[in-house]
Amino acid sequence: MRFETLDLTRRQWLGLAAGAATATTLGPNHGEATTAGPQPARAQTPAALRQMYRRMRFARHEQPLFWWIRAVKYGLVEQKLLPLYLMEVGTIMRCRNGSVPGRFSVTSLELVYNLDLSSGALLETWLNPYTNETIRMRPPAPLGPTRIDWTESGPQLPTELPGARLEHEYRTTPPVLERDDVFLGDESYTIATFPGTDARPFHVNDASAYHASHRELDDARRDSVACTVSFDAYSSWQRWMNMGDRPGSLISRGSGRKVDQMAQMPANFQALAQRLHPEIHRDPAGALDRPAARFER
Repeated sequence: MRFETLDLTRRQWLGLAAGAATATTLGPNHGEATTAGPQPARAQTPAALRQMYRRMRFARHEQPLFWWIRAVKYGLVEQKLLPLYLMEVGTIMRCRNGSVPGRFSVTSLELVYNLDLSSGALLETWLNPYTNETIRMRPPAPLGPTRIDWTESGPQLPTELPGARLEHEYRTTPPVLERDDVFLGDESYTIATFPGTDARPFHVNDASAYHASHRELDDARRDSVACTVSFDAYSSWQRWMNMGDRPGSLISRGSGRKVDQMAQMPANFQALAQRLHPEIHRDPAGALDRPAARFER
């Protein structure tokens, strides 16, 4: 499969440099010419862009960091979206710097809680609107921890997880710079197969758009900058839904934010994690050193 990196074409770099040069004339009120204060991000080389991406999505330090996303899961059948349930998602991450400058690794663990559309309560049973079957939900299981190494050419994505083999495509989207706004995205396509079973391959497309501030990115003292995300995923039916050969797809749409501590995660996520995964909530850093959970879909 194709693997694309953070390198951009010459035309894209020229456009990015021009955008940064224009923004240097803008003061705090975005209309006042000034030379004082932090200057906008000038990621005019692939290495600089990789550092921008790392500080937005991850961090240069090696302390745990956290992402939360609130999303809605939809079914898509005959081009019509139908809301199915809500999702409260939390991810714990930790970077480790490599022995070669510019290289690092990221270990992450994800918790996903599926919630009722009306009440927001954790789903214990779910009525499938397409089949009218009431399905007993399995307890939510952690995904990971998974370690990914990042080199000058991008992430070295895993080819297998416990119970699954993986194939990937990955790419980043050119950054958008407008005054104090920096938008940078990534997209991936993954096929998971399940050796030794009759399970069908599971296909998923992820697309994320990250947003941060020029001024924060230009502050060299900041190892991590405040960042938000808009997230979309498009996938096959999940096996537990018992959809059989029924045509259609699943779509997830959500948004969220990076924070520094578990205590800064949304209160509802924390309450769910304390009840269902108390050892992870109590010691998130330690959870990143545990054996990986089996891949489920």
